[in-house]
Amino acid sequence: MLSSQNGLYCYDHGKLEQYNHQNVSGFIHSQVRFARPLPDGRLLVGNHLHYLGYLFPDKHEFLPLNEKLPQIEGYRTIIDACLLPKTTVAAVLTQNGIFCIDFQTDSITAFGLLPAGLSQKFNCAFVDSKQRVWIGTQNGLAQGYRIWLNACIKGITEDKKGNKR
Repeated sequence: MLSSQNGLYCYDHGKLEQYNHQNVSGFIHSQVRFARPLPDGRLLVGNHLHYLGYLFPDKHEFLPLNEKLPQIEGYRTIIDACLLPKTTVAAVLTQNGIFCIDFQTDSITAFGLLPAGLSQKFNCAFVDSKQRVWIGTQNGLAQGYRIWLNACIKGITEDKKGNKR
């Protein structure tokens, strides 16, 4: 999957499909920040207009959650999301905090795993091969209650040996 200013591109079984405001009902525009696949085939999608919702790829339908979950409006600029291991929850990163959305019950709760001293301006999240959640912010990196400060983290990945980059 590739999120872009022109929509979401998915490559599946040798076929490239674009999802945008012209072919997806409910999409207000095509600027997609992220799309995370959920176990049931839906995609959790965040866009540049601060909408969070579900894309049903087979139906070409987008169901925004902002009206159903007005707590979303308390957060500035939705940046990214990651599915938390062994749960039905995704952590949604914003420019002023993180919240968790249970994608089975469509409910929001606070994200409580952040150590003191870490910026509330979040850039990225990553679940590594050991099922640990890493979070990158404007001023550092967090994994569990450990933090490394003095660097703006914009992306996290790991190599074949499990080293983080």
